[in-house]
Amino acid sequence: MTFLRRLFPSMFHRRLLLLGGVVVLMCGVLSAQLVRLTLLEHRKRLADAESALQTTWTKPTIRGRIVDRKGRVLAEDQPGWEVKVDYRVINGDWAFDEASREAKSKNRQRWAKLGPYERYALTEQYLPQFREREEQLWRLLCRTADIGRDELEQRKRAIVRRVQMIRATVFDSRAARLAELTDEPITLDRVAGQIREERTRYALVSDVSEATAMRLRKQAEQHPGLTVEPTKVRVYALQRATVEIDRSRFPFHLARDMVQVVPVDHLLTHVVGSMRDVWAEDVTGQLGRPYRRADKSIDLGGYLPGDRVGKRGVEQFAEGYLRGIRGQVTTQLDTGEQTVVDPVPGRDVRLTIDAALQARLRALLDPELGLMAVQDWHRNENAGTGTPLNGSAVVLEVDSGHVLAMVGSPTMPIELAVDLPEQGDWPTKWDRPGVCRPVASVYPPGSTLKPIVYSIAAGTRAIQHDQVFTCNGHLLPDKPHSNRCWGWRPREGKYLKHGPLAPAEAIARSCNIFFYTCGKRLGPDRLCEGLYRWGCGDPTGVGMAEEVGGFVPSLDGDNPPGRGLTQHNAILIGIGQGPVSATVLQVACAHAALARGGYWLSPVLMSHRQSEQVGRDLGLHQRVVENALQGMHESANAAHGTGHHITHAGERFPLFGDFDGLTIRAKTGTAQAPVFFDDANRNGRIDEDERVIRRGPHSWFVTHVQKSGDERASVVIALIVEHGGSGGRVAGPIMQQFIRALQAEGYL
Repeated sequence: MTFLRRLFPSMFHRRLLLLGGVVVLMCGVLSAQLVRLTLLEHRKRLADAESALQTTWTKPTIRGRIVDRKGRVLAEDQPGWEVKVDYRVINGDWAFDEASREAKSKNRQRWAKLGPYERYALTEQYLPQFREREEQLWRLLCRTADIGRDELEQRKRAIVRRVQMIRATVFDSRAARLAELTDEPITLDRVAGQIREERTRYALVSDVSEATAMRLRKQAEQHPGLTVEPTKVRVYALQRATVEIDRSRFPFHLARDMVQVVPVDHLLTHVVGSMRDVWAEDVTGQLGRPYRRADKSIDLGGYLPGDRVGKRGVEQFAEGYLRGIRGQVTTQLDTGEQTVVDPVPGRDVRLTIDAALQARLRALLDPELGLMAVQDWHRNENAGTGTPLNGSAVVLEVDSGHVLAMVGSPTMPIELAVDLPEQGDWPTKWDRPGVCRPVASVYPPGSTLKPIVYSIAAGTRAIQHDQVFTCNGHLLPDKPHSNRCWGWRPREGKYLKHGPLAPAEAIARSCNIFFYTCGKRLGPDRLCEGLYRWGCGDPTGVGMAEEVGGFVPSLDGDNPPGRGLTQHNAILIGIGQGPVSATVLQVACAHAALARGGYWLSPVLMSHRQSEQVGRDLGLHQRVVENALQGMHESANAAHGTGHHITHAGERFPLFGDFDGLTIRAKTGTAQAPVFFDDANRNGRIDEDERVIRRGPHSWFVTHVQKSGDERASVVIALIVEHGGSGGRVAGPIMQQFIRALQAEGYL
């Protein structure tokens, strides 16, 4: 300021200078605005003009195929036709709205004077004629598209249920956002309104023939909300197969001198998965992929209304790999010039599963054959003879970790899997046909865990490699009725005790006392940490969205696995009971690690994910591996082994005596399981008015099968029969037939 006064002593000159500065500043602002209008706005308007002079449309892509390890097509896109009906017709709103319009039209002069109840009563008079038009549509679809009325109604209910779930989610989201802005409770009427899914047509019949499509198209105008549109149909092949089963080597009275042809339905429903309509979260969710991004750019692989998305199984997990990218054609209206971006088809997914082997194993799980139904020699006191049994199995190739087969029973048609809810009760709670049992059901692993527990104990030097423990029938000297060996049952007058046992014989005889002691010496921390390293407690990463990790006790944060457990917990986990559970796939992977000599390898279901496979060396001494495998060899091949034979009415049936050229190692398991009951009161306990559906232990059987001349097993098979009873008696004959199935398909 002093400088300005010296330079301009007069107040007049200083004010003149200030005024000039303001004028210069205003001129600068005006100049900047002029530049913006002449350059930037011009460019924007030019871009808008150019946009108005062009049209853009997309070219559809083709979803990749899913094939099995031998190239058999399991799922592929094919051109077809689908029959769609407006949602308002499906849920019945159309008839009522049309009846209301008719009533208002015919009673226009007095309509405004009528109250709500009078209007409703008047609408009811016109309703039957529109309900009849809807009924004509349903009869036409059933007759022309050759579907049953019950199935059609089931599809309609599934669509309505799905839209109602989306509606509730949208309303909740709107209410949450509004409540956050207004900081006050939000009532339903403030967020309610029609959502996009209620203005959509839905496919009630897919994959209709062209002749049927043309017949329906001619009649579409006569029926409300009916359209017939060309589409790509996802066709699932090999959902049905026939398998020849030689019954001559079945046990006891099930043996027949015949080959039985067994039809197998829904062969790969759970593994392959299915498709569903695109949901809002597929576009706007955290992992969503919108067609038009927030910055207005286009993602030709993004989702648009009417798109289809993978649901469950490989279809869901490999969605990004299978999906493909649309093409785009842009036409300049003034010049006619076209810019074409060709669509990129989705990539094929090759599974490691052999569909033919899958069919053979599924056929053996058919209760009609008798192996998966209660038999007299099972000694099952909880279910009558002939009662069907459920179960699942996994076959792993040891060297590669490839899943050769993954079966469960019962299963369901692919059509029903499309409409199965994501959460909640399945069609029947006990059968659970919607569950992919090998990866999504968890069980106490029982005695199948004993070779693993021994390996952990010897590998951490909690016991010596060749440690000998003495079985006196029970672990604690003063408590003969707790922590017993399986043959020590004083109340029944049975006092079996194994005496001194080395590791191999303890595994062969499945002595509880030996492995109780292993668990006790390890303690909960080391035992649970070891189980995690052997693949328990975490999903294997096989590539199924439904996969669960089972349960091994652990605390979050910095606490190590097992902390907070008691010594008694560790004792129970030592025999695969107590607070531990696993999937059939996890048990198969753990035993495959043992077959490799102590190297855990993540399983592979899709060939393109082979490079993502992870493994870890478990650091086992060779002597530990030899003892564990020797014990399993004795279990299958020595008379004292629990997997050697079964008996009934004085007759002995050997399980693996006639497999020339094969070395078979086995481990049985009879795992105590929770009672399964109809918990109608939802309180977690069995009340007087609730029915027990299943009780009794699960039956496990795991085998390592080695071909002549090989250094180690080539395949590992893990099998469970739910609430079946003894692992050897129930699951053993099924495992025998599984090995024959592998021979028939050339794997052994």
